[in-house]
Order: sequence, then structure tokens, then C-alpha cells
Amino acid sequence: MDYNVCAGHLQPIIQQSRESNKRELVIPRWGLVAFYTKELSDIKDPSTIKTRAESTTKDPTYLA
Repeated sequence: MDYNVCAGHLQPIIQQSRESNKRELVIPRWGLVAFYTKELSDIKDPSTIKTRAESTTKDPTYLA
């Protein structure tokens, strides 16, 4: 088991199912999803991994 997971990698996890209350194995894609994202299918790559420090003050992804 590797605990060092980077954005964009697939890492299997065990979670509790909301419907059946049983444990299930899922393979999510790790990364930051911007608050203005309408559909998860619109996310093509974890572009936030390549962000420069000076752009974080202007990019709406990082503004709270």
C-alpha cells in the first residue's frame, strides 16, 4: 500500500456504501476540484498541480 498519492493518480480505497452500509472498494482520482466545476466529467487533467505561486492570487480556483 502506497500512502504517497499525487494529484491525478488512481488509488484504491475502502469506503462505506451509502446505500447498503457495507464496505466497498472504489478507485477515485485524487486532485483538487474547483468550486465552479459543474460536471466531474469536465475535468480532464489535474491542472492545479502545475500552478505557479504568483497565479494563486488571481486564479478563482484558489480564491475563497
